[in-house]
Amino acid sequence: MDREATYCLRGVCILIIVMGHASSSATDPLMQTAAWQTFTDATHYWEWGTWATGVFFLLSGYGMTLSLDRLGRTTWAYAGRKLWKLLEAYLLLWVVYMACIVLLRRDLLTSSLLTDLLSLGMPQGVDAWFFKVILAAYVLMLLLWAVPMNTRWRVVTMGVLAVAYYAVMRQAGAGPWWFNTILCQPLGMWMALRRDWLSRRPWWTWTAAAVCLAGSLLTSAALFPPLTASLVAVLAVWLLPLHNRLLHFVGTGSLYFYLLEEPAYHCLVRPLSDSLPLYVVATWTACALLTWGWLGVKAKKRG
Repeated sequence: MDREATYCLRGVCILIIVMGHASSSATDPLMQTAAWQTFTDATHYWEWGTWATGVFFLLSGYGMTLSLDRLGRTTWAYAGRKLWKLLEAYLLLWVVYMACIVLLRRDLLTSSLLTDLLSLGMPQGVDAWFFKVILAAYVLMLLLWAVPMNTRWRVVTMGVLAVAYYAVMRQAGAGPWWFNTILCQPLGMWMALRRDWLSRRPWWTWTAAAVCLAGSLLTSAALFPPLTASLVAVLAVWLLPLHNRLLHFVGTGSLYFYLLEEPAYHCLVRPLSDSLPLYVVATWTACALLTWGWLGVKAKKRG
């Protein structure tokens, strides 16, 4: 997978995820109409974010496998950089959100905020499931590359753990978003392990996508739609590589977008929630400006 196209694909996916989250908070009267219901049913609109999240897990597994294999073995420096990247974005979320609460939404200033912070959640009880799961996935991969083991067995181990997590969370009655995309992580790892073989036999990826699509259509298993979407997305950027500076920026800052969307649509652009298109575009814009501003601050500090 072309590196530039991969970043642009991440950009497309995070914009879809932010759009879905903003849509769930919008109060546009259009969303109460039969026409909107028909549109969402026909397009599976509310599932787009789930499919895009699956792509993120696949790309995460793919990219970290290549990176760790090049390194050979986990080092403290590498682990620190990877984990700090996640925690830095999380702490930035809280700084921005607390500023918004103090300036714009003092009604949200409650003692529960400390509990939300210490539980790696977000204000207002948002569970921040993706942040927690991707953090756990990073830690597991770092541990797998910290012990002497063949990469193939590392991928198998991650796959077994992902299947076990899927089964346990489903049996426990957790929300499907907690587990329905997790198998895309070991799939991405396997694709990285077999990338040369797959590049010579692309029809295997087409076959896998077709099998997962059949599973999506013929069963109600939650794992098939994200796997299908992830494979289709990979094939799409292979056939038509994405190269766009704006999408590249969004893709490289996707974690910031994911976290900063919360203060963006809950506080900064909340007055626009009666118009879904304006609300979504304003949320995208607010996330972009906050990300651009923070990256600018970091660049100046390094300089």
